[in-house]
Amino acid sequence: MYKYLFGPVPSRRLGMSLGVDLVPEINKYLAVLEDEKKIETIRQERGVFYQICGR
Repeated sequence: MYKYLFGPVPSRRLGMSLGVDLVPEINKYLAVLEDEKKIETIRQERGVFYQICGR
């Protein structure tokens, strides 16, 4: 039914809660920033990092 919500999932602090998958939305936002040359993607063995351009 919902694309980015799932659950209920166990939560240590709240007991049960809904899970939210924001990865697709964050990836869209990062792609726009990279296209506009506002950030630079740095890929390393331990992961992918983003650096603000011009700094």
